[in-house]
Amino acid sequence: MFSSEPVARMKPASLMAALTRSPEYLGPVQEWYEGIAAGAQGAECLAFLAAEGAFLLRYLGLMKLDQTTWQEISAEVASLLPDASAE
Repeated sequence: MFSSEPVARMKPASLMAALTRSPEYLGPVQEWYEGIAAGAQGAECLAFLAAEGAFLLRYLGLMKLDQTTWQEISAEVASLLPDASAE
């Protein structure tokens, strides 16, 4: 579920950090997140928030997560989502 490629990890985190200092760009990002949160309910919303939180913790360097732990978190987040094949 989560990418582990170095570029996929560092570039988005750097962009997210830069957004906090750029109000003209932050507004649209906040609106996007609000739209996602409004459209997701229950476990889907929880999975989204957990994935975003894990990403930020790891890639902003706030928490060291090795690849095994990262994959375990990914699997746990994925388990929160309804099984698409059951639909």
